[in-house]
Amino acid sequence: MSEQSTFTTQMSLQELKESQGIYLKALELLVKDGASLTEAQDSVCWKRLQRLNQAMPLQFLHPETLYQRMAPPAPSKRRRRRKPATSK
Repeated sequence: MSEQSTFTTQMSLQELKESQGIYLKALELLVKDGASLTEAQDSVCWKRLQRLNQAMPLQFLHPETLYQRMAPPAPSKRRRRRKPATSK
């Protein structure tokens, strides 16, 4: 009987590569639920994606890059200019 990987056991790089889609989906769900960057960094999926990036940086993006790409754009701080009033 083979040992199942859990959140506390160290996964091999091959297992991480095979499970990457699951961790990307988990990060996407965190972002959609409004998790802050700090909250996302504390997640299991972040740690697994980070390990993949550290081992193979040319193949796997850093989790912070993924988070920023998944997060909705921040509202613009620029004020809209008012149209000048037209005289009749």
